[in-house]
Amino acid sequence: MLILLATLLTACDLLNTKALGTQDAACELRPIRGQCTDIRDFVGPSLLTFQSLCETLIAAEGGGEYREGEICDTTDSWGGCQSSSADGSLQTNWYFADDYATLEEAQAECSGGQVWVDPA
Repeated sequence: MLILLATLLTACDLLNTKALGTQDAACELRPIRGQCTDIRDFVGPSLLTFQSLCETLIAAEGGGEYREGEICDTTDSWGGCQSSSADGSLQTNWYFADDYATLEEAQAECSGGQVWVDPA
């Protein structure tokens, strides 16, 4: 029975995550902290991991907001550290003058293969 269900779902392309479309989400930590992180073009059934991490940061920082279906407002941002996933999604940690006095301070946050991107 389980094999039949998997076969039917595959035939209908319901197991293919690309059939679900892409999603965006933002983890806004301002005004408590001068950072907002977003995921753009996420391919998959759920952003639960990103949401859980965001809610943990919000609790630790004492404020912020998780917003699904949105990206960070990069107005007044120095730019951000961006990484890409195998599915083509982009995660960007945007940094703002609220916590970073110079562009160089913000750029120093990039690590682990992240690349600096200017605000869009």
